[in-house]
Amino acid sequence: MGDLDFFKGVASDVLLNSITEGSADSVLDIVAKENHLGCCEEICKKCPSLLYRLNYNGDTPLHHAAWHGDPKMVKFFISADTKMDFKNEEDIESQGGEIVPNKKLLMMKNRQGNTALHHAVKKRHHEAAMIMIEADPDNKLLIMSNNNNQTALDLAVESKYFRILRIVFGKVPYMANDLKKKAFNLIATCDNLAMVELLIEADPDKKLLRMVDDSNKDSALHWAVRYQNIKILSMLIKADPDKMLVRVVNEDKDTALHLAVRLASVGAVKLLIEADPDLEYCPNNSGETPLLIAVNEDMTASATFHMLSEIRKLLLKAQPSQCKARIDDRGWTLLHLATRKGNLRAIDDIIQISPDCVHLVDIEGQNFLHFAAKYELVKVMMHVLGSKEIPDSVLNGKDKKGNTPLHTAALNGTESVVLCLLYYPKVDKTTVNGKGQHVLDAVSN
Repeated sequence: MGDLDFFKGVASDVLLNSITEGSADSVLDIVAKENHLGCCEEICKKCPSLLYRLNYNGDTPLHHAAWHGDPKMVKFFISADTKMDFKNEEDIESQGGEIVPNKKLLMMKNRQGNTALHHAVKKRHHEAAMIMIEADPDNKLLIMSNNNNQTALDLAVESKYFRILRIVFGKVPYMANDLKKKAFNLIATCDNLAMVELLIEADPDKKLLRMVDDSNKDSALHWAVRYQNIKILSMLIKADPDKMLVRVVNEDKDTALHLAVRLASVGAVKLLIEADPDLEYCPNNSGETPLLIAVNEDMTASATFHMLSEIRKLLLKAQPSQCKARIDDRGWTLLHLATRKGNLRAIDDIIQISPDCVHLVDIEGQNFLHFAAKYELVKVMMHVLGSKEIPDSVLNGKDKKGNTPLHTAALNGTESVVLCLLYYPKVDKTTVNGKGQHVLDAVSN
């Protein structure tokens, strides 16, 4: 098929009637696939209509050239199409070709609705794609959709074809908004820093950056945390100086900080706290603040345990007032919860950051030592009494029934906790509760 002399000597009608069985490829299609540029030039001189003849799949010779990625061939077909003028139309019609006024070869689609540019992008033929983009100054080609409603630019985004996207977005920045859904998904999941930087640059009004996912209302920041991509997370935070992203909540009312704590991602938590240290730790639909998650989360693995401890300290140092906040309608504080969970490290962290919180009581008037006694947490009691300077008012504090922690332990019948308190010198063993019971009476009973 590459015999140039043959094509110079062959009659036009032979070329026009040479159709491949099955695919319905013309002779021009075949030589285009095989990259025989000289032969293509000769065929087009004799039979210009073959430029527009479609094979069984609806492909033009330009489709084939784009698929195979020969930039010289692509340039030739575009040039040949441009040179076609009214004088050629009679030749085309007489040869069975279809005249479509003002419709360039570039814009022709096959049965799947793909243009030649779709083909070039799919196959990542950069030079061929750029030739076609440059040949379309109005950028109509870029937004032509195939039967799946995909533009060539959509395909570039989905396949993370960075090289072509940089050029296109630099050429036509507004195109990013036409692709906002797909570009958003790319920002959310991409591990290519240059790609994310490009998409951020192409979004000066921050519309893309502040979009949320249709399914669960996650922002790009949520997704960066989910994928634990710290570098992308940092880029997104820096691209949002107004601190809007860190405040976005998803359908569960989780901020990105909620997710970062739940995933025990220390790096993500640091970045999010630094982004907005004054951001209030709001509860999600489950009533959990990020700090509550850090105290409440199950810690089955030692690695997770240590990471959550570090995260908890970061959160507490950023907002120590959270230690005194009530976490539910029972009037519990974080210290009550940490005690109930038997989380010794959380107890230490909370008391270290906010020593005054040991005085706080729930709606029943019980402090955290009452909890240790009530829930038979001997390890907590031993740890606290052995390592903390607990005020007498807490050691001997009375709840609404007049019970001290020792009363509570005795009435509960928890011998180990009772003994801890009895042997602690600052514990008052002579006090009475609201019923007039002495501690030792409760112990003996």
